[in-house]
Amino acid sequence: MTPEQFDAITELIRGRSDSRTHAALRQVVLEGLSVKEALETAEREGRPVAQGTLARSVRRYRDVDLLLRHVYGGAKGGG
Repeated sequence: MTPEQFDAITELIRGRSDSRTHAALRQVVLEGLSVKEALETAEREGRPVAQGTLARSVRRYRDVDLLLRHVYGGAKGGG
């Protein structure tokens, strides 16, 4: 997933780009960190995120990415 696709999905699902979860989500989806690594980073930076919340967000973004790729006939999803 590209940064532009990530931002488009955020807009489509009415995500909050200023949230702590969104920052951790970006690290997982775009930078390739594991959920655990993103949670540890968030904690170190003083902006903790609940593991379940982040895991659900990752799943939702990946599901939307795959759905859009399928509908528009694009390549298999990544990230």
